[in-house]
Amino acid sequence: MYLNRNTDKPFKGKYVLKKINNLTQHIRDEQLMNNIIVYLDCGNVSENRGAIYFQVTNFSDLTNKIISIFQKYPLTGKTFRLF
Repeated sequence: MYLNRNTDKPFKGKYVLKKINNLTQHIRDEQLMNNIIVYLDCGNVSENRGAIYFQVTNFSDLTNKIISIFQKYPLTGKTFRLF
């Protein structure tokens, strides 16, 4: 989570708390990350130190697209406890 200055009306200039969810892969998997963006119709990709990050910051995209996938296809193993 991070604190950010809002640019949307009517809250322009006010601070909001935002949640970032990301998926990290080696830079060689950049095309995979771009395909995820096209498939889900949300998120963005950034690069840092040989890694590529798929990030979703929009709350409605998180709840309607990302979480619904994990509800339909539940995680198993150790990762399940983190969700």
